[in-house]
Amino acid sequence: MDVWIKIQTLIWLFPILFIFHDFEEIIMLENWINNNRQKD
Repeated sequence: MDVWIKIQTLIWLFPILFIFHDFEEIIMLENWINNNRQKD
């Protein structure tokens, strides 16, 4: 039973961590675009 609880916890944590990772990329994307935009 202990192993199942650990696996179930990992299964639930994965999507949460993925969402945090995506938010971090979305926040940094605007800064990256501003720094790498070609100035015409």
